[in-house]
Amino acid sequence: MKMKIIAIALMLLMISNGVVIASRLTNTKKDTKPINQESSNIESNDVLFRDDFEEFNTDWHIITEFTSFDIHHGMAQLTIWQAWRFMYFNVEMRAVEKFQFNNLKMRTQINNSWGRFDKFQEPKTGSYGFGFWNHVFNPLEIEYAWFFYSKSPNRFYGKNGLWAVCKAPYSQPNGGFTLIKIDGYKITDWHEYEIKWNKGSVDFLIDGNNVAHVTKGVPQQVCHMHVWQDNAAWYGSSDGNIYYPKFLRIKHHNMAFIDYVEITE
Repeated sequence: MKMKIIAIALMLLMISNGVVIASRLTNTKKDTKPINQESSNIESNDVLFRDDFEEFNTDWHIITEFTSFDIHHGMAQLTIWQAWRFMYFNVEMRAVEKFQFNNLKMRTQINNSWGRFDKFQEPKTGSYGFGFWNHVFNPLEIEYAWFFYSKSPNRFYGKNGLWAVCKAPYSQPNGGFTLIKIDGYKITDWHEYEIKWNKGSVDFLIDGNNVAHVTKGVPQQVCHMHVWQDNAAWYGSSDGNIYYPKFLRIKHHNMAFIDYVEITE
């Protein structure tokens, strides 16, 4: 009888400790980096995709061509260490999942460190971009909505700086090509970029400020969320149907950092 009482007492003690431990685990909050309050207020059922880059996962298709992709300190890092002329150096991440008429929010910055991590400088050459893309290379069928940064040392190059750019076949409603220059923002600073993609328009926002409203060239097909960095300056026709790269030398590494990516309805 005494043994039964002791066994029951031990069982109750274990259950009691288990409840306390479970309570502590439930109440423990994961440490996260500070982000814009608006993104943290979005209801969970509105979030279709989110990555805080705490670890590698299979949600992305990664391409590295003489480049590297890493995740550390809760950030994704896309790096071009050096690049030679006339060769393509590219690092790219593309979400495996596809989306249509959704909203993208991403906190990111890019810099050319010149060996110094305490002072960020604007890249001297190359391009960096992110947004929605149907992953089609045919210029007559390609559809995208991108933030696009491009830089070339050539003084005749007319696309230096940050742009909002959309492309869709001219044959479809809201088809065409739109390229809008964005001034007043340093890409070497951390900013929260948003692309609000609707059936009839695309809005581009930086830190909550609408910097471009596009109604021509609005994508209609399902698209991947896509990020790239390369050593190219991109040239093309005014209608966006012809685009070709000029591959440039990068002496010191260009690095792009991504704090998080979130796609909502």
